[in-house]
Amino acid sequence: MFATNTIDQDTTKTTKRKSVALTADEKKALRQYTKKFQSVTEAADDIGVSRQVLFRVLLAGSGSQEKIEIIRAALTNAE
Repeated sequence: MFATNTIDQDTTKTTKRKSVALTADEKKALRQYTKKFQSVTEAADDIGVSRQVLFRVLLAGSGSQEKIEIIRAALTNAE
């Protein structure tokens, strides 16, 4: 009578991404860089990441390898 939905466990895979941390100097440089803008959203747009990613990196000091590389490149270009 009722159709049941099943999920094939073999096709559903979760991969964990390793988090990459900024150095203490990079964290300080990122904080100073974001202060140049009127909002964190403007800073995130300039860097090329989302506001949520930038908040996460500012709070935790780490993020995905891809996003940290983008942030490091922006900091290098700002110098």
